[in-house]
Amino acid sequence: MLADVPTAAPKPRSPARWGQGERYVANVRPMSADEESQVDLALALPGIPALDEDRTALSVMSHVLGSGMSSRLFHTVREREGLAYRIGAGHDYFDDTGLFTISTATRPPDAPRAVQLSVRELRRIATEPVPADELDAAKASMIGRLLRSTETAGSSAHWYAARWRAGLPIDTPDDRAAAIGAVTADQVLRAAERIAAGLDQVRLAFVGPQDQGAQLLEAAA
Repeated sequence: MLADVPTAAPKPRSPARWGQGERYVANVRPMSADEESQVDLALALPGIPALDEDRTALSVMSHVLGSGMSSRLFHTVREREGLAYRIGAGHDYFDDTGLFTISTATRPPDAPRAVQLSVRELRRIATEPVPADELDAAKASMIGRLLRSTETAGSSAHWYAARWRAGLPIDTPDDRAAAIGAVTADQVLRAAERIAAGLDQVRLAFVGPQDQGAQLLEAAA
């Protein structure tokens, strides 16, 4: 029985601190003549904790900015400019902090422009309210994905277990859907402002055939 499994008090943890180490980490991998040159990169900014009041608004903002083929990053960087093989944005939540990332795969000559446009889209969503039709479409997409992903017994059990393990409120999928549906443009704007405020602390990691770190960080400024 689970009651017989030994338990122990968790070890004390130091509060999370942003910005340790170098501004960027590069994994330089020279390519052979028959390989297509590519750089895979991720920009990281300070996020928010798992129980922050803006967590649902931030999830909607992340969806508008960088989730799927309807997102702003996909439309601008990939479809309109043709600069990326893939691109997206998302947020990881932890007990006392969070991590917001924009990631893309592109050709080395196109990487600075892809970064520049990505940051421009982040700044735009942090200064201009998302139009009602775009916001409604994003929320409908999120709710549809959520309800489809929790329609089996196994997926439903995983939903509750994951929330319990993360220390989140034990909301039902319907509760979560209602919370998403209630998010306003002003709340999305506030969440975006909080993320964009960390652009001066941006960190970078990438894999590519040459060290472009300083150039890419300059493009993100």
